[in-house]
Amino acid sequence: MLHDENSSMSGDIYRLNKESARFWSGNDLLNDKYFGEEEPPDKTKEIYEKHSYIVFELEAGETSSDFDNILWDVTKLPGFDPQRKSHPIVVSLTQLMNAVVS
Repeated sequence: MLHDENSSMSGDIYRLNKESARFWSGNDLLNDKYFGEEEPPDKTKEIYEKHSYIVFELEAGETSSDFDNILWDVTKLPGFDPQRKSHPIVVSLTQLMNAVVS
């Protein structure tokens, strides 16, 4: 699921391209300009330098139709941190469904 930086609600579930999985260190992401041309804040650098990530491409096309008309509140997901709104969170399907708002 992806959500907009200006909203804690999302109904956008995407399928991951299984063949695209790549392992990256946080330093790899920072050095490869994964975050764009702008230099990320020092706090972001500090966080990313300590972790490793699996990065996937999204399947081509629109969002998945598996969960049509469902809206989730990402703030209800375990591990959500309002100071790090864009960091990845891994949750079970049960935890995801517990965050449904409509």
